Parts: sequence; C-alpha cells; structure tokens
Amino acid sequence: MFDENLNPKKKIKEFVRERKFCETVVESAREVERRVAKWQIQQLHLEERLLRTSSHNWCIVNDGTNQPTIVMGVSGFRL
Repeated sequence: MFDENLNPKKKIKEFVRERKFCETVVESAREVERRVAKWQIQQLHLEERLLRTSSHNWCIVNDGTNQPTIVMGVSGFRL
C-alpha cells in the first residue's frame, strides 16, 4: 500500500505504479494458464493418436502433474 503521508499527486502515482504491477502479474498468470491449456490439449491429442493407431490396449499414467492422472482406453474395440 502507499504511504498515508504522501501528497495526493504522489499517492496517485504510487497507486498507478501498484496497479500496473498487479496488471503485469495477472497477465503473466493468464499466459501460464494459456500455455498449460495448450500443453494439455497437445497431450490429449497424443494420447488419442496412440489409442487410435494401435490395436493394443494401453494404460497411460501421467506423473507430470501435481496429482498423477490415469488415462485408460480400449483401442480397436467395436460393438
């Protein structure tokens, strides 16, 4: 926060500086979210390709996340 003893013009400048900093932090967080979403979509496409191009059954364990994720699928299965 800004100092209460600052004159009004300096308070405004300090407020603007802090707001710009916050906007930069928020934009950085959004960029991280976009990159994570893009990575997740790429991973999903790789998993789907693996399951579609093989007649074998696969169990994919993703240990690159905070909570390990298991993706299971049966390829070549027809009703």
